[in-house]
Amino acid sequence: MIPRKRHDAQRPEDESSAGRLSSILGLQGFATFVVFIVIFAFLSLASPSFLTVNNLIGLLRQVSMLMIASVGMTFLIIAGGIDLSIGSANAVTGVLCALSVAKLGLPIPVGILIGILAGGLIGFINGLLVTKINLPPLLATLGMMVALRGAGFLITGGHTVYGVPEPYLWLGRGYVLGVPVPVIVMALIFAVYLFVQRKTTFGLYMYAIGGDRIASRRAGINDRLYMVLAFVNTGLLVGLSGVVASSRFGAALPNAGLNFEMDVITAVVIGGTSIFGGVGRLGGTLLGVLVIGMITNGMLLLDVHSYWQQVAKGLILIVAVGAETLKQRKED
Repeated sequence: MIPRKRHDAQRPEDESSAGRLSSILGLQGFATFVVFIVIFAFLSLASPSFLTVNNLIGLLRQVSMLMIASVGMTFLIIAGGIDLSIGSANAVTGVLCALSVAKLGLPIPVGILIGILAGGLIGFINGLLVTKINLPPLLATLGMMVALRGAGFLITGGHTVYGVPEPYLWLGRGYVLGVPVPVIVMALIFAVYLFVQRKTTFGLYMYAIGGDRIASRRAGINDRLYMVLAFVNTGLLVGLSGVVASSRFGAALPNAGLNFEMDVITAVVIGGTSIFGGVGRLGGTLLGVLVIGMITNGMLLLDVHSYWQQVAKGLILIVAVGAETLKQRKED
């Protein structure tokens, strides 16, 4: 029998509107929804520019790359893993894609595929380090973070990659029926993975492995294989986010993605995904991403120094992890 205790615990029978929303988002995800409403209302009153169409569209485009990577991280943390190398991977994959189309003259689809597959390869190596060599995910991906950052500078000689062809910019800057292409990509990724999380064996196994790896192994689940797949999945999505980023900026920087991993982890955790594994929902992650995006956007509109953004994000992460730790202790 597959262990599902923690997963099922997120499905209360309350049929009220609040109960249904809590069922969709999870308890902490519901709390994040309340925070989202409060921040949204405050910024609407504090800045007349916040509710403008241009600003809201810009906000969605701004968080699109964060959300794409956060989808992969949600699955990985639910399974009991974590990846600190995604910021460096975001830079390296963008660099490889930009070099492919700008310097090697490869077709744009091929360059995009190279960037995405490079991310998948990084995830695969991380997965092997964790499952075959038995390194803790935190240490394995921390080492990979440093190595990839150095690799990005070695590949580019420390220079920004310019000269990408004009059609390449469409992925990051284009519009379809007035909607930015990155937002469309984000929405498609979210919809596909929402189905994967709710309706597929892969989604169920992530909860089972993160909830109790030993019990899941006894139930016949190949936990090592699925942990590697979780890392590969994260890498592929980070690769896609790196490609979209280089397209949006029209260049690829070896120092891109600084603090990207912290923004992703913060968004996922405040969205209700337990840092201890076994609990989480993509709906909550989406709210977490929007909260992070609104904090950044709101501080810019209110002319608050950018350093305060890092302070706010750090404090939010501390509060979210602290609340989850206290909850875990009470359950134990």
